[in-house]
Parts: sequence; C-alpha cells; structure tokens
Amino acid sequence: MARRFDKRDFGRLAESIKSDLDQRQDRRKDLEKQWKEVDRQVEMKPAPREKRPGTDWMPEMELPLQAQALEVLTADARRLLFPREKEWFRCHAKSTDEYLRAVESTLLVSGDEEATPITPDQADLNALTQAILAHFHGQYDFRAAVDCLNTQAFKYGTFVGHVRWAKREVFSNDYRGTFRSREEIPILVPGDIKNTYLDTSAQMVAREGMMIAPSVIRVYRQKLTDLKMAAKSRDTQTMSGGWMPGNVSKLQTEDGHVQLMEYEGDCVIPRSGKDAFLPNCIVTLAMGSNLQVVRYRENPYPFRLFLTGVYHLENLGPYGVSPLMKGVPIQMAASEAFNRTMQAQILETEPPIWCDPNDQYWKAQGGPQIEPRALWMSLTKPEPVRIGNASSLFDVYLGLLKQYEELTGVSSPRLGAQTKSHQTAFAIDQEMVRGQARTVDYTSCFTETLVSFLQMELSMLRKGMGETSVFIPQYAGYVDVNRTHIPEQAFIEVYGSSSPIERREQEQKEFQALQMLMELDPQIVEMGGRPLDLDYIRRDILRRANPALDLEAYLSQEQPVEQPVEQPLPPGVAPAPQGIPGAPQIDPGLFLSA
Repeated sequence: MARRFDKRDFGRLAESIKSDLDQRQDRRKDLEKQWKEVDRQVEMKPAPREKRPGTDWMPEMELPLQAQALEVLTADARRLLFPREKEWFRCHAKSTDEYLRAVESTLLVSGDEEATPITPDQADLNALTQAILAHFHGQYDFRAAVDCLNTQAFKYGTFVGHVRWAKREVFSNDYRGTFRSREEIPILVPGDIKNTYLDTSAQMVAREGMMIAPSVIRVYRQKLTDLKMAAKSRDTQTMSGGWMPGNVSKLQTEDGHVQLMEYEGDCVIPRSGKDAFLPNCIVTLAMGSNLQVVRYRENPYPFRLFLTGVYHLENLGPYGVSPLMKGVPIQMAASEAFNRTMQAQILETEPPIWCDPNDQYWKAQGGPQIEPRALWMSLTKPEPVRIGNASSLFDVYLGLLKQYEELTGVSSPRLGAQTKSHQTAFAIDQEMVRGQARTVDYTSCFTETLVSFLQMELSMLRKGMGETSVFIPQYAGYVDVNRTHIPEQAFIEVYGSSSPIERREQEQKEFQALQMLMELDPQIVEMGGRPLDLDYIRRDILRRANPALDLEAYLSQEQPVEQPVEQPLPPGVAPAPQGIPGAPQIDPGLFLSA
C-alpha cells in the first residue's frame, strides 16, 4: 500500500470513515435510548425518580418480566438449535478426483497398536468434514457464543458476530482435550451491537452500475502497550499484518488506553481527480488528539468477517426490533402499577390518622399511637383517612401481566407453571408448543446464519489449518488431518432440534414406515430380497429413546436355539399318531427294526 498511496490519501480515508461513523451514530440515537432502557429493565434497576419530601417510604421495585423473558427465550433457542447428545448439522462433501487422491493416501485411523488405512467413500468424506468442524467447535465454548448472539437478538433486535483466527492458549483455562501450543483456530466472537455501527445507506440489488457493498464499523478500546506489541507485521495480505509502526509509536494517552475504530468493507479515497476504490479491506483508525490510520489489511477471503442478523424487521434499515424492545412500555406500566398497589396496601395497614388539634390529650401525646391494646384517654375519636384502592390497582397489574405475556409469548407453561387445574399432559405440552411458535420461527431463520458461519469456517480452515488430530465417531478412533482434507465445496445443512411439532410428526412417519416394512418383510424374503436387520432396529429405537441407555443390557446375548428340521416320510408311510398327554409313548422305530 505504501507504493500506491501516500499520507495524504490515508488522511482523506480517515476523515471519510470518521464522517461516516458520525452519521451512523446520529441516525440511531433514538434506538440506543431504547437499548439503554432494555438494559436497565433486564438488570432490574428501579427507574430514577424525583425525590420529594415525604416519599421516602414509597417502595421502588422493578419487576423481573424482561429478565424472565430473556432467560426463557435464550434457553428455548439453545434447546431448539443444539439437541442434547445429538448432532445439529450434517455435511455433504464434494468428492473430486484430486480430493479423493489426497485423502485416500493420508487417511489413517489410529488404533491400539497401529494405524488402519481407510479407502473412503462418500459417507466417509461427509463424516470426516463434519468431524473436523465439530473438533474446532469443541476447542472453545462455541454454544455459549451462539447464546450471546441470540441474547442480542432478543434484547436489541439485532445481533453481530465476528469470525476470526485466535490463538489456542487464550482458552487454556478451559480444558477441552489435548492441543498443541500456540495453535490457531477459527472462532466465532460475539460482538456488541451497541459498539458496532451497520451501514444504513440504501442498498440497490439487481440494478445496473457498480455498487459498493455494505460496511461495518466497530469502535473499541485497547491498551496502548498491547497495541504497540502487536504492531509488528506490515504485510497487508495477512490478517495479522498491515500495521503502521510509525503511526502507532506516535500515539499518546492519559489512561493507558486508546480509542480505536475498525472499518470493514469497501472503501473510497476521495481525490481531486479520480477517486480510489479499495474493495473488501479492513482499516483501523486511532481516535486520539489527531485521527490517523494505524493499520490497513486486505481481506484474504471473499466474504465479510462479520455475521449480522435481526429478530424481526419493521422497515428497510439494517436494525430490527425485539420482544423486549416492544415490552419496554408494558414493563414500565406493570412496575408502576405494582409499586402503587404496595403503596395502597401500606396505606390500608398503616393509614394516616386525623385527630382534633384542639383536643389537649392528642396535643400532649403528639398524636395517636397505633399499636395493639393502645389506650386513648381523648375526648375526640381519631379517624383513619382511606387513600387508594389496593384491589383495583392489583387488577390493573394483573391485566398488564397478561398483556406482556401475549406480546412476548413467554407464558406460564414456558416458565414451568401450569395455568389451569385438571389439565392433561398433552394439553400442557400443546400450550407450550403454541407459546414457542415465534421462537421456533426465529431459530429456523437463525440456522441460515449458522450455515454461513460453517461455510466461512471451512474456507478459513482450507487456507490456514495446520496438522491436527480429530475424533471421528463412525470410526471410533482419531485421524490426523490437515488442510488437504478440507473439501473444496461442501453442502451444509443445519437442522438443530427442529420444532416440537415437526419432531413428533417425523417420529410418527418413521413408525408408520417401519410397520409397513415389517408387514412386507416376509414377502420380500420369499422373493429373494434381504430381510430386515431387527437387531439394528431395536438398537436404533432404544438409542432414540435415551442415548445414555446401556443397549447391551437390554438385548439378550443368547443365540436362539435352532429347531430340528423334520425329514419328509417315504411314500405310503403315514405319520405317527400323536400320543395322549401324560401317557407313555412308544417309539415306532422299534416295530420297523423288527
């Protein structure tokens, strides 16, 4: 880049990116206010109120409606995406001749004594690709990273993640098997949408002319010491390079941290003549006393390294809406109604008392003392002042709870409660399924994001994967693999747990198909076909019911006793008569031998 651009070009680029950031920040000010209010309600911090004399006794409590909804939605999304003890995606690798030769010559399964070579077929290649991806997911808490994306979607309506290479020792505090020192792995890093600014410009699709792709701007803070230690490689073609040590050394800070801004996407450097177009690049700016570029890289991959998505779109912008954003006013009203109900209840149990100021007894006592067995020697009777109606306020509170339940879909059965007495288990299950309908729809759309990540992961491994050992369950052994074992193309399907209704329908279809096969099996065998493997069917049914079952304990180890085959009698010989039960039997061979 130094040969093509000078300092003035990078200065113009920095000013252009900073101007773009200012516009994006200004356009979403109202949206950030909503996010801030959602955070306050989830943290259950009471809303700030004006303190007036005589209001210290009033209760201030924030209800847990938003926090409960977020917990339930995130837990349901995780259960729908990642079934326990089961696979949640499958791969179908494209097997070219070159790929088969590379895999066939190096695919060895490690055994107890020596490695066993394998001649792979299509099923082996699919299992190998899937095992490699699953291996790298197990090197860090991948499912927790996906949980963070779902949490952002349910809270802010928009999620953002960053795909990047990371050194394995960063995660060394979590033991997940044997790993090489300083091994680099592709990971999914949950981003913070509050510090990430998406492109709000209108994007034209299927139109004439060259279109600049959407960009992403991320703002973050980093220690200046770490920044100077990392600024070593100048190579703009690598993800770890592109640094400008001269500009980094000039950075100064008061608290030891520097504010950075990272721009990823297509850049345009304004010039007096023809503007310079920089496609698919990553530019890092330091925002201190003066704005300057400290890093420039060209993305070696044809895709953006950011993953973004929404829960629900209401307009053509890049930001979505969420159940918690829509639940903000109901949460505020419900909290206010609940606090008012408690205030009214307190006034009912400890009401204000009116007494005659001309009564000398009350004047001497300083007013009536409200306590059990109190003795008043006054000439006038004190009168309690009734303020508020706790039962009416409580009805308002219950109505707001019902409205929040209908808005978010987080009903009592999803929280583990039974809404009606004398309900059957099927009715409760159906009620839960209906409540999960919107979450099921969201997770079905989110699977496309996971497919994109897995494809990005394969592309990154194809370029930068080193020698590693992965466990393949189909082989019950480890296989040493490298980048040559990654297929050029692979179709990836993310199916997760599917929805509860779809799962039950699938199980019903499989049971009906099995019944039909059992009825046709004798005819198929009679016509020379292969019989059903009943042992495998039994094992599969038990495995589906509970993967943790000891199958061998359920299946008998004894071989069935073969019944003797009766020999046909010679022509003209009648079969021997059957004896009477309990009577002695005579061997007909005795008479024949005589």
